[in-house]
Amino acid sequence: MKRKFVFITVFAVAFAIVTFITSCDNLGTINGLVKMHYSIQVNNKQAGRAAGNLNAEDIIELYIHHLEYAEDANPRGLILIANGDREQGSKGGILYNAGWYSVNAELAVTNDVNNGPYSTFLIGISKIRVNGTEYTFPLGQWGKIFGDPRYGGTAGYADNFNGITVKSTTKSIKTILTVEPEILGEPGADDNPADYYDSQGLAKDPYKYIKVEGRLNE
Repeated sequence: MKRKFVFITVFAVAFAIVTFITSCDNLGTINGLVKMHYSIQVNNKQAGRAAGNLNAEDIIELYIHHLEYAEDANPRGLILIANGDREQGSKGGILYNAGWYSVNAELAVTNDVNNGPYSTFLIGISKIRVNGTEYTFPLGQWGKIFGDPRYGGTAGYADNFNGITVKSTTKSIKTILTVEPEILGEPGADDNPADYYDSQGLAKDPYKYIKVEGRLNE
């Protein structure tokens, strides 16, 4: 009887260990929560066009308030940057990492939601800084929704974001924001709708000149 009890105990412990190992793969997944690696990169796309006032060596920084991927089938987001007003999920807490982002930045983010197709993208930028000179974006911090309007409702700029599909095997997501040179030009009048640029020389619709790419590492 004693031997039988010991066998049952050892079996129970072994089962618990196997169950834990099964729920944790080499990506760090525990109970469906994937601990991915996230990063942001801001690129300067200097195209040499007459309308643009950017040079190849210019250093571009964006003050980003909100940045997240929106899943197609559910009202859920893979949140990467927020201004203290977005919750990552039950284990992530409130995210408050708004600030200046440039060539490369690592993000220590853990989301409850990872896997799935994301055809829309929310980005909120309040300022752009080129070689230390700041330009103020319109619309405040919330900004625009990029991507497929079938999933984003008010989404636009379909050519600015092609969507991503995150799998259980995805190890990291690098979000690349490419700023096109036409975002700056000759200053115009803020109250004149015929002027393409405002009095700062910033395009009145600067989001039109920012492309988003989600680069996945499987």
